[in-house]
Amino acid sequence: MTDKVAKPIPPKTEDELKQLVRDLVSGRVFVNSMIPEGETRALGMVFMVLSLGGLEGIDTSTIGQICEYYHKAGLGSINGFPMFYSAQLINVEDWAKVISMANAIEAATTAVLKGNAQGVLKG
Repeated sequence: MTDKVAKPIPPKTEDELKQLVRDLVSGRVFVNSMIPEGETRALGMVFMVLSLGGLEGIDTSTIGQICEYYHKAGLGSINGFPMFYSAQLINVEDWAKVISMANAIEAATTAVLKGNAQGVLKG
């Protein structure tokens, strides 16, 4: 009998990461960090595939975030959270890139709303 080696989460392409960031800042994506720390047991109820062995064969130390698009949520909710029958796994390195890009978008948006932006469009 051979032991199976857990596989790391593969990286996303730059285009996939950019689309994820767009969708995340637009509120189209639910990520596991939206679940408060005190309710971490809800993770398997929100992402039901995890409770059904969805992480088998995966090196969980490479998971940066678990996410899914809201339109893929099932009917109903659990403790106010959506319930998904699927999940996307983002590796640690990619999640750091997502955070960096999302923070840059947030900073740019804040600058625009405060009237401090140096826009590229001319009226």
